Amino acid sequence: MRQNEASLLNSEPLAFATSSAKWWDTAYPRGVGRRARTVRCDATTTFSPRPALKPGGANTSTLLDSKGSATTPRLRLILEEGLPNEDGIFKCTSGKGLRPDRARAYSYWVAGLPNQGSIVTPLRILLFGLISLLLAPISILGFVAYMATLLLLNRRNGISGTAYEPFMGRMMMHDVGDREDVAAKKLSVTLPALPHPIWSLFMGPTMLAGRLSGYFPEAFRYPGPRPAGLASAMGIRTEFFDRTLLASLKTVQQVVILGAGWDTRAYSLLLDWGHPVFEVDAPATQRAKMAALQKAGIDSSRVTFVEVDFNRQSWLERLEKHGFDPSRPTHLIWEGVTMYLEEEAITETLRTVSSFPPGSTLAFDYFARQLVKAEPPLRLFGMIFTASIRWFYGESMVFGFDMEPPAKDKIAARLGEHELDLLDYEILSGEEKGKIALYGFALASPAG
Repeated sequence: MRQNEASLLNSEPLAFATSSAKWWDTAYPRGVGRRARTVRCDATTTFSPRPALKPGGANTSTLLDSKGSATTPRLRLILEEGLPNEDGIFKCTSGKGLRPDRARAYSYWVAGLPNQGSIVTPLRILLFGLISLLLAPISILGFVAYMATLLLLNRRNGISGTAYEPFMGRMMMHDVGDREDVAAKKLSVTLPALPHPIWSLFMGPTMLAGRLSGYFPEAFRYPGPRPAGLASAMGIRTEFFDRTLLASLKTVQQVVILGAGWDTRAYSLLLDWGHPVFEVDAPATQRAKMAALQKAGIDSSRVTFVEVDFNRQSWLERLEKHGFDPSRPTHLIWEGVTMYLEEEAITETLRTVSSFPPGSTLAFDYFARQLVKAEPPLRLFGMIFTASIRWFYGESMVFGFDMEPPAKDKIAARLGEHELDLLDYEILSGEEKGKIALYGFALASPAG
C-alpha cells in the first residue's frame, strides 16, 4: 500500500465541520459489501486531520485507479484546479453530493464498494461473470416480462420506451451507491413497464452478482471513467447533465426539461430551488409519468407539465401558454431527444434558444450523423444499432450531428450558425485515435 493511502486508512476518524448538514463521524470502513454512503457538502468543509495530499492534486493518483475511478474502500477525493487549498479545505456548494462545477472539488465516502483499481479486479470480474451466468435464467425471465410490458402497455399506448434506458441507468447508479436518487427509486415501481417484480427479476441478479463479487461494470458507475467508452456512456451522460444543471442555477430563473421522460431531477436536484420548473413531453408519456408520480406519492405540485409534439408544434408557444416567461434567463435540458427529431425541429429549437436572454443555457446530447445515417466508416454498426432501437422500442433515430474529427469544431460551427456559443463539450473516446466518436454532449448559450 502506498504511503498516502496508508495515512488515510490508518488516521483518526475525520471530523467534519459545516454550517448546516448532517455528517457521518466514523472510522474508515474496511469491510466490503456495505452500501455506499455519500458525504454531502452544504458549505465549506474542513477535514481534520488534513489528508496527506498536496494542493493541486499532485498526489491524486494515490487515490485513483488507472481509469480515474476512486479506489475503495477509502475516502474518495476528487481534486480539481488547485483544490484543496493549503488549509485542507474542500469547497462544496451542492447538498446532493454532486460536482457543482469544474472549479470546485467534491468528496464523498465510499463504504464497501469494490476496489476496482486493485490487482484482484480480474478475479472479481470473473466471479461477477460466473454469478451472472448462474442467475441468467432469472434475468432472462425479467427481460421477457419487461419486453412484454413495453409492447402491451407502452408501444400500444404511445408511451416512450427509450425513456427507460437513462432511467434504469440512474436506478443502477442509485442502487450501487454512486448517485443518490430517492425519487427515481420511488417512481420505478409505479412506471408502466417497471413494476417491482419485473425490476427485481430483470436487474436483481446483476445487483446480487455485484455485491457478492465486489465488482460492478462501468455501465453502472457514476460519474464514470475518462476517457469514456461506450460502456460508460450513461454515467458520463448523467454527470454532464447534472453538472451543467447545478452550475446554471447561479444565474437562471427557470428550468425547462424538454422531452422529460422519466427524469427525476425536478424532485431531487431542484427540490428546494424555489423557481419555476417545466417538464415538456409528448402527451401519452407525460400523462403516464404524472399518474406514476401520484401513485408513488411524489409531490409534483411545483412542476408545470406541458404536452407537445416536438416535430409538429412549437414547444415555446406551448410553454408560454403555461406561464413560461421567455424574458427570464433559462436553463434547458434536452437529454436523449435530438436523435429522434427531424432536422427542422432541431434547427427551430436552436434558433429559439438563441433568442433567450443572456445567461440562458441549453444542455443536450447527440449521436454522430455517421452512426444514425449508417454512413462510412460506421455503415454496418449504424445499421445494426438503429435497427435494434427501432425493433426494441418502436422508435426511429433520424438525426445526428456531424462528428468527423475534430468534432468539437463541427458542433461549435453548427451552433454558431444559429448565434449560439459552445460553453462546454464532451465526447466518448475514439477521436484521439483518429476515429469518429459516436456520442457527444454540449452546453450552448446565446452568443454575446
